Amino acid sequence: MNINDIIAAIQNGLAVKGNGPRCGCGRAYVCLSTKDRKTLNLFKKSMAACGVRYIGNAYGSGTKAAYIGYDNGTGTPLAQAEAISRNLNELGLSCYDDAVSD
Repeated sequence: MNINDIIAAIQNGLAVKGNGPRCGCGRAYVCLSTKDRKTLNLFKKSMAACGVRYIGNAYGSGTKAAYIGYDNGTGTPLAQAEAISRNLNELGLSCYDDAVSD
């Protein structure tokens, strides 16, 4: 797994559009599941290259999280988090999408 593949997977996920409300308003995250420091640094660097903010301890969510965006009922940030998580797992990078409603 190289950084260019990870960046492409993230960018592909960020291109996804939602199709309406799926829950209340809230924050969408992608959280890394591994504790390996090298993988964490690769995750952080890849997210930064795509303009996604890494948050060590996300509000109401897990640790090692990347903040995808705030969903105001469009479904887009939630769909993006799901797509990014799915894409990264297909590359062998263990992660999951998470959402925290307000």
